[in-house]
Amino acid sequence: MFFSYSFFAAYSLILMLMFQFEVLSLSEYQTVTLMASLMIINVFSSFVILSKRY
Repeated sequence: MFFSYSFFAAYSLILMLMFQFEVLSLSEYQTVTLMASLMIINVFSSFVILSKRY
């Protein structure tokens, strides 16, 4: 789960920087949907990778 938290922090940081410098303009709903989809992809892929590794 540590991998998921660190990737979530990285996603959040990148999105905040993109919003701060106005590189990206999304609505709140689109941002939450993007974060949720990235977390779902991240959790399942980390489970698959870590299950093969350990």
